[in-house]
Amino acid sequence: MQGKLLDEEWKASYHMPLAGILETPWILGVKKGEDAFAKFLSETTQDWFKQGLIVAEEKKWGIAPTDYARRMAEKAKGS
Repeated sequence: MQGKLLDEEWKASYHMPLAGILETPWILGVKKGEDAFAKFLSETTQDWFKQGLIVAEEKKWGIAPTDYARRMAEKAKGS
């Protein structure tokens, strides 16, 4: 929803004065037996965090970087 605040018609009338309080780690589901695809997705998302893509995309779309995304990015950089 935060991304809507980038729209001109929302900017004038709405704002988000408080930081989000819900931590919602996200997951991907893969059909059983699709081990190669599961490995690919796992490696890809780790790379996204390591490269800072998740935090950058949150910023791009007007979403305050979540603590979860920051922690995962730091964890990925350390690996």
